[in-house]
Amino acid sequence: MFCEYLETGMCTELEGHEGAYLIYEQQIRLDKILCKLDDINKNLNAIKQNQYLLYQSISEGNQLIEKVVTQNNDMIHRLGRLEQNSELIEFNTRANYLATQALGDMMVFQALVNN
Repeated sequence: MFCEYLETGMCTELEGHEGAYLIYEQQIRLDKILCKLDDINKNLNAIKQNQYLLYQSISEGNQLIEKVVTQNNDMIHRLGRLEQNSELIEFNTRANYLATQALGDMMVFQALVNN
């Protein structure tokens, strides 16, 4: 590397402010920085991928929540109808009971009249 620096005219001496040693050290530092930047870029890509996976998971979760809410609302509606039906059944049962009681009373009355 030192010969290349001297041959290409990057420097004229080994030591000093613009010497080959200093250029070599700077190049080593720059190479280290480039390696670190490559690592950072790889990590950023991994973060980007993880963020996308997180976004997909949240979207799927939101869709499931919407489905649960819809089903819950449907069940609430059905329970309301079931409650109305229960009240109607209770009314009809009471009416049948009263009608049966009245019919029994009429049969007793008819039996008394016929005798």
